[in-house]
Amino acid sequence: MPFTKGYVLRTTLANMQRSVTMSLNKTLSRLEEFQGDSSKSTEILQTLSDLNKMKQLLEDFQKNNPQAFAGE
Repeated sequence: MPFTKGYVLRTTLANMQRSVTMSLNKTLSRLEEFQGDSSKSTEILQTLSDLNKMKQLLEDFQKNNPQAFAGE
């Protein structure tokens, strides 16, 4: 397959989104484990918040730069 910027960016974005989703799921699954530890629970909630921000940034970048993802 010949090189295209759109392909590279789409593939990279998909991998990044998959990684963020996996981190969200794994972090969320650990929340119950630390219910008695308010410090660790706070850290987990902050991590979830930051991961959600990252997810939104990726979605916004794709939405605001459709030309970058065009092509085969």
